[in-house]
Amino acid sequence: MRHKGGMQGIAALVPRLLPRQSPVELAVMGIFAQWCRSVPERVYTHAQPVRMGGGVVTLHTTTAAWANLLQLESDNLLASLRARFPRCGVRRLVFRQGALPNLPLPRREALPPRVVPLTQVPEVVAAQLVRIRNDALRDAVARAVAVGLGHREKPTNESAPPKP
Repeated sequence: MRHKGGMQGIAALVPRLLPRQSPVELAVMGIFAQWCRSVPERVYTHAQPVRMGGGVVTLHTTTAAWANLLQLESDNLLASLRARFPRCGVRRLVFRQGALPNLPLPRREALPPRVVPLTQVPEVVAAQLVRIRNDALRDAVARAVAVGLGHREKPTNESAPPKP
């Protein structure tokens, strides 16, 4: 309904801004949204979904090399997508070089790095650390080693999310 001055009520505008989607369109939007959450950020920045039909999702990649690499990893990527969205109905992923949609990167919760105590650093590494004469450099290398070794260890909390 129009009001004086040619303005419309918000109830009349919302359907024009957010048209009703069919169940298929809603499923496709769900799959596209879950893609960005189910793959590591380095993959999402180089490959994004652009089309779905017949259970096949087509993704555009930044380069042909990324398309080839991700096609080889498609079974793992599909399993990751299905784990987040079990009823997605996706049977196959196809990667093609093409323009990526201009979508924002999803916000991801940063996990604090796991750090191995220096008392648990392997003897071989500790022996090399002792040989570094510059205190600041030795401390920096020791911190890097502790964080690096922490990434290799399994989380102690079973409910902790896996690293991307």
